[in-house]
Amino acid sequence: MTHSTAIGRFVATVLAGLLLLAACATEDDTEGADTTEAAPPDGPYTESPWWPYLQAHMDDESPRDVLGGPITVEATQEEGTVNWVLPGPRKLDPTIFGTADDPRGTEKPGPMVGVPEAARETLDDGSQVTAEPVPFSDNFESVSGSLEMSAVDITATDAATTKDRLEMTASFTSPDGHDYEVVASKVAPHGWINPTGGGVITNFIQHGVTGWGTRLMPTEYSDLSWYGVGDIFRDGEKIAENRPMHGMLTEFVRGEGYTLVDDSGVNPGGRHFHLFVFPFDPFGRPDPLPSGFELPNGQDQPFLHIMYPGVAASAGPVGP
Repeated sequence: MTHSTAIGRFVATVLAGLLLLAACATEDDTEGADTTEAAPPDGPYTESPWWPYLQAHMDDESPRDVLGGPITVEATQEEGTVNWVLPGPRKLDPTIFGTADDPRGTEKPGPMVGVPEAARETLDDGSQVTAEPVPFSDNFESVSGSLEMSAVDITATDAATTKDRLEMTASFTSPDGHDYEVVASKVAPHGWINPTGGGVITNFIQHGVTGWGTRLMPTEYSDLSWYGVGDIFRDGEKIAENRPMHGMLTEFVRGEGYTLVDDSGVNPGGRHFHLFVFPFDPFGRPDPLPSGFELPNGQDQPFLHIMYPGVAASAGPVGP
C-alpha cells in the first residue's frame, strides 16, 4: 500500500466511525426519518460501547422533550477569517490515551471512538501521535467565510422521530481560492455509533474523556451540537448531496499557533464553531468527498473541517 493510499484509507476510516447516521429527519418538524433501508448487519456499530443504549432508543416513536425546552440557538459570523483544517498527525493526550506502556482509549470500533495501539506511533520522547494523518491536526490554512445558522433543540434523546430543527448556510473559500457553500436543513434522529440526541443537542460535554464522539478531539463543552446531512457547492456547482455532517459550537480548543490542544489547554472563555463533512454514506460505507481540493499526495481532501473563530451566538426559548 502506498503512503498516499494509507492516508486516504485511514482518514476515511477515522471519519466513517465518528457518526453513522441511519437516516435524517424530514423538513416536517413533527415527523421522523424514513428508515426503510436496513442497516448493514455486520457494521462496526455493533462494537460500539454506545450500541446497547442506541438500540434501546432508535425505535422510540414518542421520545421525551428537552426539560425546560424547547431551546433555539442562533449563530452567525460575518465575512471574515475562517480556518480550513488539513490532514496531519494528532498528538495523543496521555490523560485520554495513556502511554505506550499503559495504553488507554483503545475502545472499539477503533479509531472511531478510541485509537487502537496499531494506529499509534511512539516518538523518541515517549509521547504518542497517530501513525497516519487525521482530520484533527495542527495543520490549517486561513481563508475567508461567513456563517448563518439556526437550530432548535426540542427532542431530548435518540429516537425514531424528532422535532429538532436546523437551518445552516456556511460559506468559505478553499486554500486554492475556490468558493464553497454548505447548506444543511435535515437532522439525524438517532445515531449508530454515537448518540445524536434527536439531531440537535445543547449544553453538554463531548469528545475526549466522554467517548461521545472521537477521543481525538479534546474534551469540550458544547453550547450546541448537531448531526445531519446537507449539500455542498463549489463555485456554484453542487458537488455533493445529502452528505453526513456535524456541527458544534464549543469552547475554544486551539492554542498558540492554532495547535489543537489537549484537555489541559482548553480555553473556557473562548468560543468557535466547527463544521465537519464526512467521507462516508449514511451507513458509514467509505465515500470520500469529491472536494476538488487536491492534497500534496495528489488526492482530493476527502473531508471538510472548517473552523469559524469569529462566531457570535445567542439562545433562548422558542416562541409560540
